[in-house]
Amino acid sequence: MNILLIDDDAVDRLLIVRSLSHQPEHQITEVADSTQAFAIIKQFHFDAILLDYQMPSMNGLKMLAQLKNLPEVKHTALIMLSHNHDEQLLLESITAGAQDFLIKSDITPRQLSRTLLQAKKRFELESKLNESYEQLKQLAESDPLTGIANRYRFDKALEQTIQQNQRSNQYVALFILDLDRFKHINDNFGHQVGDKLIQGVAQRLQEKLRSSELIARLGGDEFALIFNRLSSINQVNAIARRVSQLFNEPFYIDQHVIHCQCSIGIALHPLNSVYSEELKKFADIAMYRAKHSENSHSYLFEDNMQKEFSRCYQVETELRQALSDQDFALAFQPIITTHTRQIIGFEALIRWPHAKTCNQPNEFIPIAEEAHLIAALGQWVVEQAISQFQTIRPKYSFELCLAINLSLHQLHDNILFERLQSAFQHNELTPQQLVFEISGSTLDNADILPALNKLRQLGCRIALDNFGRNSTAIQHIMKYPIDIIKLDQELIAGAVTNKRYAAIMANLCTMFKQIDILIIAEGVETQAQYQLCQRYDVDAIQGFLLARPQPISTLSKELTSE
Repeated sequence: MNILLIDDDAVDRLLIVRSLSHQPEHQITEVADSTQAFAIIKQFHFDAILLDYQMPSMNGLKMLAQLKNLPEVKHTALIMLSHNHDEQLLLESITAGAQDFLIKSDITPRQLSRTLLQAKKRFELESKLNESYEQLKQLAESDPLTGIANRYRFDKALEQTIQQNQRSNQYVALFILDLDRFKHINDNFGHQVGDKLIQGVAQRLQEKLRSSELIARLGGDEFALIFNRLSSINQVNAIARRVSQLFNEPFYIDQHVIHCQCSIGIALHPLNSVYSEELKKFADIAMYRAKHSENSHSYLFEDNMQKEFSRCYQVETELRQALSDQDFALAFQPIITTHTRQIIGFEALIRWPHAKTCNQPNEFIPIAEEAHLIAALGQWVVEQAISQFQTIRPKYSFELCLAINLSLHQLHDNILFERLQSAFQHNELTPQQLVFEISGSTLDNADILPALNKLRQLGCRIALDNFGRNSTAIQHIMKYPIDIIKLDQELIAGAVTNKRYAAIMANLCTMFKQIDILIIAEGVETQAQYQLCQRYDVDAIQGFLLARPQPISTLSKELTSE
């Protein structure tokens, strides 16, 4: 056994060396002070160190604490020596990391030899326990799928980083990152591909963001990043752009090319809050804002966002209750031919008459989509629209159409197609009478084509809603089975006063006529807009000028067959 003896008393050193001299396998190196000790530890490995407590420049406990931090003594047993019989000193030495404590006056050759062996063995057992602890700690603090930090470790790291930043004039930036349309990827490619995408994102973040204090997976498709020592908001924004750009390149997984973007919410210490829980909440709120923005993939938290988030949460809570109570209504807006003013159909529009916080569809429908309530809400609209439409069909001598808006979630739900087939079997309604309106943003999903083809196979027609609002709409017409184009209200209004708008509208109408697509103008509210639709031979119009959306009971009383 290779032993280092650290003691400033030459007589005590001699006694200890003599006690071990009958054991030729022990190699003893003597030093008289801490400076010599640290120097020789850097050069040689020792199995055990005998350390005198009463040293001139540094007492044994302080030296013990420094020794424990040296990698050179990572596998070395430490034994404290002293003339002091104080049991408190013994406890302090053991607590500080010594494997044993010996009273110099009680040392015998046998006792010293046995103590060295016991200390070495005790140290080996402690090392194994420590390794097991470190392994368990690593497991407890690591995400099992990606190997990066998990939520538990992230929470601890955020707290520590905030504490270190308390007296600083710099920022700590917390980024909460969420993958866009991850559920859609899981549903279409399978959970195995989804898991590999999560792993790919974690790997890319680790490789490209080495300046981050911590990268963690909080669960699902949500990640957290901590950046400290930031001096300006511009620096924060630059990092946000860099993180967003990491997702410009696709992920290649099992022969699939996965294009995936992210939404980022950012909160700053101490600008937004000095508390970790509030920072996490504010970053989440900012991420929610980014997810619903068409202009930016990242947002820095601002005070007004919390009020907006609280409002959205309140609307979501009320939506859930309203769905349970079926506390919605439908209004039907007539679709009227431009030249003969004949009603050819109705568009079913959802209404929420008893809403407390918000009753505007353009506000509560996006919230329903985010809360995954849109499928249930959309199904209610489809069933109620068909049922109510049946009550007014006998009043007309000609065939009417019923237009219903469909969301992306509904098109991915097989229940929709099952309910439609059941409706056709149990009602006199024919598939040709149903028109399903799809938004341009829904058609931006490349995998939507099978669902649209399925609707066409049933015999239903498909309308592209709000045409003219989205610059990629022409591509949609070439790619998808579109039967009807609904010109956006802004295009109609603009064409009355703007020559460019008018020229675009005129050429669009000519093109659609040539490829046998029916044209409906939305939001016609003035006589000038109506005359414009007549001039460009628009097939039909909707708008307040001729008919407002009304409950089915009012329609049945006021509209008569022609």
